Amino acid sequence: MTGLFVSCLNTSSNFTQVTPESDLSFEVTKVRNEHGMTIFNEKYIIHFSSELIGEPPAFFKPRIEPIGGYNSLEEWHPQIYDVRVPYQFDKKENDEIINIIKLKDTLRFRLQKE
Repeated sequence: MTGLFVSCLNTSSNFTQVTPESDLSFEVTKVRNEHGMTIFNEKYIIHFSSELIGEPPAFFKPRIEPIGGYNSLEEWHPQIYDVRVPYQFDKKENDEIINIIKLKDTLRFRLQKE
């Protein structure tokens, strides 16, 4: 008899989840996207996407020549993990907006819900 064993490792259990209720402020020195989750400094995690509110600033442009099969900037929607480190991460309690401060710009990302 042949069996199939499936392991569902919950990698998020080692991290603090960023939620609308979170009140956080820290410098991001490492960020990675893993299976749809964004992990900051190997400590904080966002389980869902976080799309940029407004237009991308000029420092995004060199990175998007086109990536991921997108044919134009109109098809690309910057996510929080697209911002290169280092930057400041600020999120106020009971707010779904995450502010990323980089190069004197403040980028606003909306924390998506399930």
